[in-house]
Amino acid sequence: MEKNLRCAVIGMGLLGSQHADHLFSHKNTSVAAVCDQKAEKARVWAEAHACSWYEDFTEMLEKEELDLVVVAT
Repeated sequence: MEKNLRCAVIGMGLLGSQHADHLFSHKNTSVAAVCDQKAEKARVWAEAHACSWYEDFTEMLEKEELDLVVVAT
C-alpha cells in the first residue's frame, strides 16, 4: 500500500517553488499547502495547483494535517 504524504512548503522563492513542483509531481506525495510572507507568491502557486496558501506559517501548521514540511527560507 502506497502512502500519500501530505506536504507543505514554507518559502515560495526559487528553491521553495522547485521543491513544491517536485512534491506535486511525485506519485506518493501531495502538496496540501504553501506559505510565503509575500502572499502573492504563495497564492499564485496554490491556485495553479489547487492547494491552500498562507502568509503565516504558524497558521498553516495549526490548520493543516501534514506529514512533511519543507522549509526553504
